[in-house]
Amino acid sequence: MTRPITEQFKAAIAKAERRGMTRYAIGKLSGLGRGNLGRYCSGEIVPKLDTAEKIIKAIGGRIVIELDEPGRGGS
Repeated sequence: MTRPITEQFKAAIAKAERRGMTRYAIGKLSGLGRGNLGRYCSGEIVPKLDTAEKIIKAIGGRIVIELDEPGRGGS
């Protein structure tokens, strides 16, 4: 089962922080302010796809969208 997008997003940010990347650096590279970045990282708000892409690219990741076929048991 796939984890909710908020969990995946928070895990990606946490992984970047463990590698030594600061939220300041992530914000600078993604063009986001610390306030909004903090709310995205905490899961308080879910970023739109274009915003999530900026953040994920800033930490060296990529977004993959996987669609389940109807009737195949996807969520």
